[in-house]
Amino acid sequence: MKKNERGYKLRTSLEFRTDKETKGRRRFTLGFFLLIGIIMLACVCTLLLLKEYEFDIDNIIGRSPETTDSTSQTSADMSLEGSSTFLFAVSDNDKKRLHYAALLNFDVSSGEIKIYTVDVNKNHSEEKIKGSLTTLFSKSDGSMLSLKEAVEEITGVTVSRYIHATDDSFKGLIKIFGGVPYDVKERIQYSCEGVGYIIEKGRQTLTADMSYKYMYYLSQQNADKPDEMSSFLSAVLKVVLTTQNNSKADYYYGKLRNTLDTDISAFDFSNSKAALSQLVTLFDSKEAVVVSSLKDF
Repeated sequence: MKKNERGYKLRTSLEFRTDKETKGRRRFTLGFFLLIGIIMLACVCTLLLLKEYEFDIDNIIGRSPETTDSTSQTSADMSLEGSSTFLFAVSDNDKKRLHYAALLNFDVSSGEIKIYTVDVNKNHSEEKIKGSLTTLFSKSDGSMLSLKEAVEEITGVTVSRYIHATDDSFKGLIKIFGGVPYDVKERIQYSCEGVGYIIEKGRQTLTADMSYKYMYYLSQQNADKPDEMSSFLSAVLKVVLTTQNNSKADYYYGKLRNTLDTDISAFDFSNSKAALSQLVTLFDSKEAVVVSSLKDF
């Protein structure tokens, strides 16, 4: 470059650019400003993120402060109180005839399980039920919801959840846990539909088939002894509610869900694992209290 008399620079050579070079420079300029815009946007987003997390580095990296209790700790340390009552019923496979029904109350405060056997053949004249529970069950096509409402009407007890077993699923329940150790008070001999059954007296482990036959005998042939039915159900609970079984709770729950009819959902189970563990520890190997009168339930 040369200067003129006034000191201004003069272009002494001609500079020619092709269209390709011109477009390239324009792209470069456009890309440069676009990059600047992206950087500015990223800075704004970062500031907003910091504001959202209140500039707490522990929150940003996902680390919980040491002073905050975790959910698992809260579940493990929580204390249980109150009680819940369940309805347990056994019917034939076609759900036409109700064999047995009982109320089971789990009281955390006292650490007791109470069992009250409901007379399914007694006739009633309450508003929601006319006749026996067996008749109601048959007319409702085996509806456990109808049975639950009728039992609540008759007894005045609020039922939390129900568990229903048929002849086959009751055997399946016992089979899952390998039998029921029980002291049969006397030698039993009876016939059903032309078939004779014998259950020997004494302490023994009743197999799935023998447990069903004994339950059937108590509910159908020996209905005047409801306490004995409650006592046998207590023995079944002792087999089910153990800390050893609780260590495989997911496995057993899946088995029971496939075997029995119950309104205890998977959601109920998954949200009650910590409570269930405490309940099992509390009631492990305990004999249930057999209640003969509702006033004691």
